[in-house]
Amino acid sequence: MAALLLSALAGTSCAPPGPVGEELDVSVERIDGAPLPMRSEHTAVLSDAGNVITWGGESVVGTGRRADGAVFDIDTSRWEPLSPSPLAPRTRHVAVWTHEGMLVWGGAATEGSLSPASDGAIYDPEADAWRRVSDAPVGMRSAMAVTSGSWVVIGGGDTDGGGRRTLLLYSVDADQWSRIRVPLRIEAMSAADEGTVIVTGVGDDGAVAVYRVRLASEQLEAIPVDGDRGDAPDGLGAAAAPDGTVYITATSSLATLLMRVEPDSDTARVRTFPDVGFMVPVDVRQSPLNRGRMWWHAGRLVSEAVGHVTTIDPESGDMAATALYDITDDHYCGAGAPVVMRGATIVVWSGKNCYEGDTSLVKRGVAVTLPE
Repeated sequence: MAALLLSALAGTSCAPPGPVGEELDVSVERIDGAPLPMRSEHTAVLSDAGNVITWGGESVVGTGRRADGAVFDIDTSRWEPLSPSPLAPRTRHVAVWTHEGMLVWGGAATEGSLSPASDGAIYDPEADAWRRVSDAPVGMRSAMAVTSGSWVVIGGGDTDGGGRRTLLLYSVDADQWSRIRVPLRIEAMSAADEGTVIVTGVGDDGAVAVYRVRLASEQLEAIPVDGDRGDAPDGLGAAAAPDGTVYITATSSLATLLMRVEPDSDTARVRTFPDVGFMVPVDVRQSPLNRGRMWWHAGRLVSEAVGHVTTIDPESGDMAATALYDITDDHYCGAGAPVVMRGATIVVWSGKNCYEGDTSLVKRGVAVTLPE
């Protein structure tokens, strides 16, 4: 990976994320046996069969880009390699699960260059086969992707034109792309009800901005924030509950803000918690590097960020936290590795150590199961 990531990791604290109410009670199982070289900046998705599919990345910092992958069965701890991909080796790409399989798209595909790619392919695990998709109107690296119905939305990445104000909408059924410019720097997004995505980031005034994207009509709607948006955010995250309500977390040095966007609501309602212990998945100061993920589980928001797992109850504000390097036997944290969550289990494989300055790549992983 480029030297920029090393400097970012050097500035990333591995200390616990501030004061929290309790230590998160988890069980831990080590993951070994992958038929792949160690790597970072790869991708991982959860298939509809409940397996983790990982692909791409780079096995040497700044070089050694990969075009290989494997399927990991969480229940049996077995790995199976994927058939060869038609895509060039790449890093900082996106991957997302669709109704036709895993879409891999974009990233940096030219060795020694960060020029963003615009091509992609879909992998069908049942047939163990790939097919190319049409090229997007613009390339992007270090982006995020979400699925809503038969649509994929990609954004928050760097393009040749600079900023992170571009959304790409891809119709899987029609194999067609469209492009939308948005008036904010995209930092997090989440699918809401089918055909709708909530996008959040930093607006021109430096505060949190929220928009709804209606995919079929390509309509962009500003969602006013009902309450104090606080200072310019240090971190952001977004995740949807099963009823389609999207929760946005924003942190500053003073408080944790929780914004609630209900389906078809005209406003994002804010609750403020004075405890700053919740570690959101996106550090705005380092973005788009070191992005984690956030999910809804058992009535709580669960966030993973550079090896830290924190939870918050959106009603009470109660928080709990743990750090992977504290609960693994070899201080592993998986920096630079993607994370997926199935049920109560978080899975991360390979990436880097981040304990006491060690940023070496590792060929291992961990499955962390949260309390139900």
